[in-house]
Amino acid sequence: LNNFNQIHFIHDDVKKFIKEYQPNKITNKQIFRIWRLVLCGCLQGPPVHEIATFFGSDIVRKRFENALLVLDQQNENVQVKL
Repeated sequence: LNNFNQIHFIHDDVKKFIKEYQPNKITNKQIFRIWRLVLCGCLQGPPVHEIATFFGSDIVRKRFENALLVLDQQNENVQVKL
């Protein structure tokens, strides 16, 4: 994520991301996909602190922990229980 911090995002990108990925609306598959993009530095969206705030919410953190179980099983199609 070194060069990820140097990417500049416009305010509209941030608002669009937050609106599109509300923690109570997002699916586990979306969380999994977004986090994978963040890890590889490919995400075109809000700055790092916005993402950190988003993933810091209790709902998302719990579901991301469950998504990690899916990742450990090497199978994205596993049904994740909340």
